[in-house]
Amino acid sequence: MVKTFVEAHNGVVTVESELGVGTTFWFTLPGRKM
Repeated sequence: MVKTFVEAHNGVVTVESELGVGTTFWFTLPGRKM
């Protein structure tokens, strides 16, 4: 669900995982010029 939303808004979902430590998910979306 998140991946679909983020990609529909030209963003990127990133995942990093380290065994025994955990997994981090984050996303970036392009900013809008004001």
